[in-house]
Order: sequence, then C-alpha cells, then structure tokens
Amino acid sequence: MGGDVAEPVTPPDGSVLVLGPPGSGRSWTLQVLASLRQGATLRVDGLDPPDVDDLRERLKDPACLSTVVVDDAHLLAGTAVEDLLLDHATSTGADLLVAADLESAAGSFRGLVPATARARCAVLLQPEAPAQGGVVGVQLPVGDLRVPGRGVLVRRGRCTRVQVVSPPAAP
Repeated sequence: MGGDVAEPVTPPDGSVLVLGPPGSGRSWTLQVLASLRQGATLRVDGLDPPDVDDLRERLKDPACLSTVVVDDAHLLAGTAVEDLLLDHATSTGADLLVAADLESAAGSFRGLVPATARARCAVLLQPEAPAQGGVVGVQLPVGDLRVPGRGVLVRRGRCTRVQVVSPPAAP
C-alpha cells in the first residue's frame, strides 16, 4: 500500500534492493516481493550461507535463472558466496532481490548491494535521514512512524511512501 491515499502499489519488477535497520521488516518485505515473482527463485540467507560447492551446483540448474533472493546480504560481503551470486546474475541476467542493513549498505562499493542499487529500485524501510537514500541516488522523505514494513519505495528517482502488507491470496 502506498501514496497519499494508501492505494495498492504495483510491485517493482527487475532487481530490487531492500534496506533498513534490524527489525524494520526487511526479511518480510523480501519474502513478499519474492512471492510476487514468476519462475523459480534461488534463496540465500546471509545468516546461514550455503557451502560454496553446493551453491555452485545449484547455480547450474536452469530453474535458478530467473531471480536470486538474498537476505542479510551485508553478511556475505567479500565472500566467495557473494562472488558466485554476482557472477550468476551477471552471466544469466537474473534479477536480484537483495535485503541488507541500511548502515552497512551505505559504505558498500562492491558486491551484491551496489550491483542491485544500479537498478535504482529499492524499498528503504524506516529511514531516519533524507541522505540515507544516497545508495539509490535520492533524498528520502522522513518522519513516518517507525513500524515494520513502513518505508519508501524508490523507482528511478521517484519516491512513494509505502506500508508492506501481505499479498492477496491466490484464487
């Protein structure tokens, strides 16, 4: 839901970055975005990263080509797992849905977060300062009540306030 009248917002397509502090709803937002995607997804959790050899085998499966979903990506910074995921996304054109800590993302210059930020599409949860949108090249509106899932959807420089909710049940 988003905008001034809390209408449903068209979910973003392509690669999307989800940033916010702990407890802001990053994992939930990532889960909602992934549930709206067509095709198979490969999911990786930075808190429990896969073995590099196992991941390499999984990436050979053509079913993993459409979307790579990475939660807590800031914990994978500089690892072989991150490198494999980036190589896969680059070579196959897979979309990246990446969630990370907002403060960690601000200092990232290589890896999953900056690669996903290049798409200039993000959900920034519970921003505290306008400059926190610098990761995707915007100044953020701030001052909203800090509840999980509340934030700003950024699409190519345009900001819309949002509240992430459960997607509608399939008929």
